[in-house]
Amino acid sequence: MRKLINISAFVALVASAFALYAITYDTGRLTGEVADLNARIAAREAELAVLTAEKANLTRPARIDRLVRAHLTTLRPTAPKQLGTIADLPWRGDAAAAKDAPPLVLQP
Repeated sequence: MRKLINISAFVALVASAFALYAITYDTGRLTGEVADLNARIAAREAELAVLTAEKANLTRPARIDRLVRAHLTTLRPTAPKQLGTIADLPWRGDAAAAKDAPPLVLQP
């Protein structure tokens, strides 16, 4: 009986040592994953900071005003003759009519 208790205690000792080793190994692996995730988060935060600064630069009112003056001064309101009607559009079933129809061109 005493021998059976000693053998079962030894088996329990070996099993607990194996379990402790497995837990230690998993903890080390998870620590590495956490460090990797923290590095990726820091990289994303740095990218976000750069993009936020770029957005702030691009949306400066002085810059937008300068671009408007440079590029949008030639725009005029749309004239009614520039707009088409639904009747001007070819129907899907009228493939022949679509080939013969003149292209829609907006006039300045």
